[in-house]
Amino acid sequence: MSFLNFIRDWLIDPVGLLFLLSLAFLLILAFKRINLCLIIASCVWVGSVCFVSAPLIVNPMLLYIENQFTEEPACLEARPIVVLGGGVDSRASRADQVHYMDHATFVRTEKAKQLSQRFPDVPVLVAGGALVEVSEAAVIGHHLRSSGVAETRIHEEGSSSNTFENAVNIKTLINEHKFAERILLVTSALHMKRAKAVFEKQGLDVCAVAVDRHGLENIPFYAVWPQISAMQKFDLLLHEAVAWVLYKVTDRL
Repeated sequence: MSFLNFIRDWLIDPVGLLFLLSLAFLLILAFKRINLCLIIASCVWVGSVCFVSAPLIVNPMLLYIENQFTEEPACLEARPIVVLGGGVDSRASRADQVHYMDHATFVRTEKAKQLSQRFPDVPVLVAGGALVEVSEAAVIGHHLRSSGVAETRIHEEGSSSNTFENAVNIKTLINEHKFAERILLVTSALHMKRAKAVFEKQGLDVCAVAVDRHGLENIPFYAVWPQISAMQKFDLLLHEAVAWVLYKVTDRL
């Protein structure tokens, strides 16, 4: 990597610039021998910034969780396919506005489409409630139908607002239609550990099909320099960690 590319890709980054200012402030404090407690606090601040936004630190944490699951698990077979919504922009007002899908939802839906083609005789159960007007399930269902999945195979659950409700409502759908309780569960790799545990808590036999990965391999040594993209990944990691704890405390896992 050239020096100019390093400047462009690493230093000229909002978080990287803030980190640079923090280092400058810390050096000034050390040089002037100002209050030791203030210097220690500044060191803790710099370390904390690195922890939540350094690619060299954040990516391995993500990989530790995401690599527990694969897109092609050994249990992959003809089972009912369950795909969980990962977000639809609140501006969506109709099911055909698939361009308002969040990236996670699109990737999950595409994987569900592939599985539906691979196993043409199994039902496809779609879960995800509405943020404002239209449900995630309706948008995903429309995309699947427009991609060639038969209407009779698609069953939408559009009233849930979280993973626990996804599992409860999908179990109800399975019972109503007398589908097999051995399912292929499609969701993001980071979300899979919690989702799998919640669905299994409902008595379902889950084969985890994990997509939408965020962790990167082979991070260079200089990637300790903070980046906003790594902080965004840490935000996903933090939310998932907090959700796991809350679900554990409330006996949803």
